[in-house]
Amino acid sequence: MTEIDSIVAERTHQKFLLRATIRRFCVRLFILYFFTVSGAFLFRWAEGMRELEFKCGVKKVRRDFLDTLWQGSQSSYMKEEDWKSLARRRLLKFEEELHGAFEAGINSYSGQKSWSFLNAIFYAITIMTTIGYGHITPITALGKLLTVLYALIGIPIFSIILGDATKVISRGIKLFLTRNGDSGKLSYIC
Repeated sequence: MTEIDSIVAERTHQKFLLRATIRRFCVRLFILYFFTVSGAFLFRWAEGMRELEFKCGVKKVRRDFLDTLWQGSQSSYMKEEDWKSLARRRLLKFEEELHGAFEAGINSYSGQKSWSFLNAIFYAITIMTTIGYGHITPITALGKLLTVLYALIGIPIFSIILGDATKVISRGIKLFLTRNGDSGKLSYIC
C-alpha cells in the first residue's frame, strides 16, 4: 500500500467516524430535548398548581374587597365610620392574603405566571447544566423532590451529550486540518 493510499484510507475512516459521531450526537440530542420538555411539564404541574391556588386566592380577595367598597359607597344607610371600618377590615384581609402568598414564594404580579412552560423549560435546563440561576425555585416538597431526581438523571445525560459535541467538533477539525495538510503532501509527492 502506498503512502497516498494510506492517506486516502485514513481520510475515509475519519469521515466515517465523523458521520457516526454526528448520528449518535443527534439521537442523544433528541433524547435531551424529550427529557427537557418532560421535565418542564413535570415542574409546571408540580409548582404551577400551588402558584395558581395562591394567585386565585389573592384575586378573589381583591375582587371581594373592591365589591365591598363599591357596595359600601353606594349604600346610603352606612355611616362614614362604619364604611371606613368595613374597608379597613377588607383591606387587612387582602394584605394578609398577599402576605401569605409572598411567604409561600409567590412574588410576581398576580397576572403573570412564574411557572409558565418556557420558565419551566429554562429551569430544567439550568438544573441539567448545573448553572442554577435561582430566579425560579420550587416551593413544594414534590417540586423539590422532582428537582433532585431530575438532576440525578439530567446531569449525566447532559454531560454525555457535551462529550459527544466535543467529539464532533474535534473530529471535524481533525478532518479539516488533515485535508489541508494532505493536499500539500499530495502535490509534493506527485
